[in-house]
Amino acid sequence: METKEAINKRVSVRHFLDKQITENELQTLLKAGSKAPIGMSKYQEMHITVIQDKNFLNELNKAAEGYFKQKGKRLFHGAPTGIIVSGKKTNYYDMEYDNGACILENIHLMATDLGLGAVYLKGVVAFFSDNPEYLKRLNIPKDFTILAGIAIGYPDKEYPPKDHNIEYNII
Repeated sequence: METKEAINKRVSVRHFLDKQITENELQTLLKAGSKAPIGMSKYQEMHITVIQDKNFLNELNKAAEGYFKQKGKRLFHGAPTGIIVSGKKTNYYDMEYDNGACILENIHLMATDLGLGAVYLKGVVAFFSDNPEYLKRLNIPKDFTILAGIAIGYPDKEYPPKDHNIEYNII
């Protein structure tokens, strides 16, 4: 798939099959994330955590129901793979958040290219920040902060691309 096609096909998928992605797919996604542009090339100040343990995901889902006060709430929308990006605090206008977004966008576009579904997640930040017992289990490096996450898996059905229009000016 060409870049233009991946961008045009990319959608947010929130319903997944109960089937784990392959190791090859995971490695391809991680490689794509590692190729993202990182401000001042501080790649060593970024970290990717992958959660695929079904028992841990189920435990997180149960905790998320109470935390978000929503019955049936699933932290990673039932996806078999959750990816969290964290980074070290920078002294340059919170650049770590921009870096994390670049990593996740690369992963999302690669997921689309591979025929996988994905959805960008910001709720994981609040959940893990307020639940240190789960945060500790992620083994995120010291002095790193969770920036955002993404749920990845095989979509439960085909999701047609949507046209979104953002207003713009050309000066």
